Amino acid sequence: DGDLCSECEFAVRVLHNWWGAGTMDKCAAELIDTVCKDLEIVDKFICDGIATSFADEAQYVVGEILIEPEELCGLLVENCGNFVHPKTLMWNLAIVGGKSPIEAPKPIQRSGPIIKVLHLSNLHIDRKYEIGSEAKCGQPSCYTPMDIPDVRQINDHAESRRKLRGNEVDSLGKWGTVADCDAPIWLYENMLDHIADAHKDLDYAVISGDLVSHADWEYTRESHIELVRNLSDTIRQRLPTIPTFFAVGNHEGVPCDSFAPHFTPERFHMDWLYGTMADAWKGWVPEDQMETVVYNGCFMRKLLPGLRLISLNNGYGDHMNFFLYVNQTDPDGTMSWF
Repeated sequence: DGDLCSECEFAVRVLHNWWGAGTMDKCAAELIDTVCKDLEIVDKFICDGIATSFADEAQYVVGEILIEPEELCGLLVENCGNFVHPKTLMWNLAIVGGKSPIEAPKPIQRSGPIIKVLHLSNLHIDRKYEIGSEAKCGQPSCYTPMDIPDVRQINDHAESRRKLRGNEVDSLGKWGTVADCDAPIWLYENMLDHIADAHKDLDYAVISGDLVSHADWEYTRESHIELVRNLSDTIRQRLPTIPTFFAVGNHEGVPCDSFAPHFTPERFHMDWLYGTMADAWKGWVPEDQMETVVYNGCFMRKLLPGLRLISLNNGYGDHMNFFLYVNQTDPDGTMSWF
């Protein structure tokens, strides 16, 4: 009825005013931290890092999806406005030239030259990797020597397991270990040296994202920039004549999975990452594609007649990219570009 409708709209306006008054700046981080610790998702020090990383993003996203009174109350109360939220409706994508007819696939006859491609995926380089660290530490990424007292105090789960095993621990080896750990940088360098020696007939290389470690509670823009530059320079040194093409992985975001489209406030924009990639990939990415790389992390390169390589930033389709809950309509025109 009219009274219920009015009460609903009043309540939504109060909520909007309260949220927008800046009172939630600290609460967002505290909420994430509390939920993480209470559910014992990971150890406490990881919860602290994750909460700090996501606080600003969480406050913005939740604040944006608090829709207008007439929209929300139109959903909750009968005959109280119309619930229409155009940002989350289905959206159309115009296909240049129209939709092609569906044809049954035909067997492909081998003809023409054979190309040889190197594909490296999910490198997850850990710059803090230390030989001798505990390999099964109970964290998403193990790299810190577990005989350091400060770490023993922090890492409750690993400490408990060590007591049960009588101090017998599995240690990280020089070239990596089959455990919850990532790869040391010297493994990447040694691998490229071997490839350069054993595969001199490569036509091009593809590195399909996820360059950084799984220690996402420690992610910083500065460390990601350094790693993008380092890995690009390393492959130029080891494979100087091989064109190399990268793609953006979900772990390249800071925080992890976070790739803010340009409708968000400037502080969230990804220029810091995409600009670094454009600079590091010069010579591999065509000049006419550089503007696209800087804008949304995508590019296209014609390799051979009839063959194109397209590097598409899948961060814009990642369900853990919370910015998409604000507006998922073709983020940064990526699908239209594609």
